Amino acid sequence: MANYFLDASALVKYYVTEPGSTWVRRLIDGEDPVTGRPLHFMLVAEITRVEVAAGIAVIERIGGSIHLAMAADADQDDVLLPQFQLEGDAIV
Repeated sequence: MANYFLDASALVKYYVTEPGSTWVRRLIDGEDPVTGRPLHFMLVAEITRVEVAAGIAVIERIGGSIHLAMAADADQDDVLLPQFQLEGDAIV
């Protein structure tokens, strides 16, 4: 298991198909085939949630393609960071 710090530009690649998106999606979605647990520990700054939302909003306004696979009734944190859990003041 490795630790990764993702800034907004890296995390936006998870949602928007652009160079590097496949690598970021594999990194975030990677699971141990035996246990089903994540292969890596992801760290993001709290401000990243706002930066990603702003980046996605800009892409949406200009007609870009956004890859959002989540339930329609998900709350806002689930929409922006579906792979992460909020623990105290840190998103992990």
